[in-house]
Amino acid sequence: MPATLDVQNIKAEEGGVYRCRVDFKESQTRNNFVNLTVIVPPDPVLIFDEEGRERMTFVGPYTEGQDAKLTCTAYAGVPPPRVVWLQDGTIIDSTFKVSQDQKEVSNQIILHRLNRENLHDELTCSVWNTNLTRSILHSLQLDMNFAPADIRIQPEESDMLVGNKYRITCKSSGSRPPPVITWFLDDIRLEGSIETFSSDGNTTESNLNILPTIQHNQRTISCQANNPSISHPTIQAQTVLNILYPPNVELRLGRSISSNSIYEGGDVYFDCRVDSNPPPSTIRWFLNGYEIIQNVEEGVIFTNQSLVLQRISRNQTGEYLCEASNQVGKGRSQLVFLDVKYAPVCNSVQPRIYGVTKREEVNVYCSVQANPAEVEFKWTFNNSAEMIRVPEGRTIDNKSLSVLSYTPLNTMDFGTIMCTATNAVGRQNKPCIFHIILAVTPDSVENCSIINKSSESFHLSCLAGFDGGLNQTFDVEVEDNLTGKKMYEKEGLLVPVVKVENLQPGAPYRVTITSRNKKGYSEPREILVETLQPPEIQKIERKREGSGFQLPWEIIAGAGSGCAVVVLLIVVVVVGLRRRRGAAPLLPQEENSTANSSTKGESRVHGSPDLIPRSESECWEFGIHPGPSERLPYSSPRTELGTFSNFSRQDEGGRLLLDAGEDEDGGRRGPLDLTLRAREFEADRFVAMAEGSSSPTFVSDPRDLIGSKSRTIAFMKEKRESIV
Repeated sequence: MPATLDVQNIKAEEGGVYRCRVDFKESQTRNNFVNLTVIVPPDPVLIFDEEGRERMTFVGPYTEGQDAKLTCTAYAGVPPPRVVWLQDGTIIDSTFKVSQDQKEVSNQIILHRLNRENLHDELTCSVWNTNLTRSILHSLQLDMNFAPADIRIQPEESDMLVGNKYRITCKSSGSRPPPVITWFLDDIRLEGSIETFSSDGNTTESNLNILPTIQHNQRTISCQANNPSISHPTIQAQTVLNILYPPNVELRLGRSISSNSIYEGGDVYFDCRVDSNPPPSTIRWFLNGYEIIQNVEEGVIFTNQSLVLQRISRNQTGEYLCEASNQVGKGRSQLVFLDVKYAPVCNSVQPRIYGVTKREEVNVYCSVQANPAEVEFKWTFNNSAEMIRVPEGRTIDNKSLSVLSYTPLNTMDFGTIMCTATNAVGRQNKPCIFHIILAVTPDSVENCSIINKSSESFHLSCLAGFDGGLNQTFDVEVEDNLTGKKMYEKEGLLVPVVKVENLQPGAPYRVTITSRNKKGYSEPREILVETLQPPEIQKIERKREGSGFQLPWEIIAGAGSGCAVVVLLIVVVVVGLRRRRGAAPLLPQEENSTANSSTKGESRVHGSPDLIPRSESECWEFGIHPGPSERLPYSSPRTELGTFSNFSRQDEGGRLLLDAGEDEDGGRRGPLDLTLRAREFEADRFVAMAEGSSSPTFVSDPRDLIGSKSRTIAFMKEKRESIV
């Protein structure tokens, strides 16, 4: 059995040369030498950074672009070990140094310009001194800090509607450790953001809630990201807020215009100042709540955001505003009152007629429009013979109203009263005119028509006649034309328009319309109206008409002969009447004309001291207003007279017979039979115009002639001067 030597838990000092001696009894002793080399692993193996600090698991952190210097040292290894650096399993440095006492072996590496790819690189120091033992491995991870690589704001287009709540997000990636994100509105720091991080820690997200206002429009919002662990410039992202909001509108008068010095006839312009995003698409203008329409011819002009009013009138006084609209909404300006100052004008464009009797007091109201309203009134009276200024003490004035109490005592007191007002702007151009006439009963209605007639009702519409100078009303009465039964009655109508219902189908009715005022009643106007047949009867009549029944030709011929005879008789009678009238005896042209016109003229008309001889070359238009006892037909109150020598007489038909005098050859023209034509009404006044005249004359008495040169109320009196 061989001899063995077991050495357990061998130690370094137990290494050396061992001798094994074998002694034989009969042989020479043998010595065997065994060199026992005890391999001592290095202990410890340490890694130090550039600052001499021992690193166990990681080294760093380093910044991007920095150099890393690491030293791996193995101590007390027998034999001296080898020290090698590996990076991610790949040898990167196998050069090492052994100290003089062979107790230390070290290897130093330098990693130049670290970048993001070096993050978490595994650096291993491998140490071994024999192949009989395992290598001693000491690994470290490379730690690094990075500045933020990028930053962005979402959404990139920051179009926001004012009043709505929005969330803005700022994202930054590439920073290690996560960056600090800060929000700014221009240079003002915003608080209240909330940060979240991705699972890998590479991305940081900051959310900011914002409630935009108009003041935020076109301001810059930005987010900044920085890593406080490294000294590196801060990066930022920014966007300009585009806040959408409806128009805010302000209306102003033009710079050169004073609101207290706006006069009728001048020019005015408004500026509509609009603050909106987006800019306004339309601008509208309003006056007293009604939209203004551009009319260049009338001087209403829209230009850009301005309203130009040329030749402004008092009707354009009022409250103006402008309205602007964009895609978000619309806005209106404040009201701006335009105070147009103007000289006084009459409230009533047409002259007013007062119908009164002698010694009857009437209050004449002169009301004007003026701005400023403080006015002074002047009154004058004109009776065609003279113009008299009314004393100031006889009127009662109250701002823009003046009241004159007037009592006509005789014929000369009937005429025209005028009032003229003056304010700070000036004197009114046209005076207010009031005609004081002798009141008479009203005329009958005219131009009556039946509309919307049915089997049970009809609609009657008439035009009012001359009111006699007083307020008039209308009475309507409807009777059954066969039985005389009263079917409808209405009094005191302001206009001669009425609808009559609940009538019998196919029945005739007599409609009577009467005008009345304080002086009495007009001649009644009667109209016959027959309601329509009911639908059933009309159908039967149509069938009968289309039945094809024809009268014998003998009956038709006899009826035609009878009609011809009747027509012939009518023609003969008419011709005979005309010859009798044409042969009526005429009064003597000179002596008798004076006496006859004097007696007959005085019996028909009232005398008047206001007479002006007419010229032989003038042609006048005049009308006759019949008296209560002798009324003319409705179709005969007006005619034209040429140069006639005599007023002859009026026949029982209401026509004037005039002596035309001699013609150019010396022969007599014969009497001129004139039927007076229709009246002429203007503003409810009974007037007539003389040829070449610009003003009417007003009739105040029965049998008065109408005609003037705005200065004469003429009556038929005597001789050739009797017709004016």
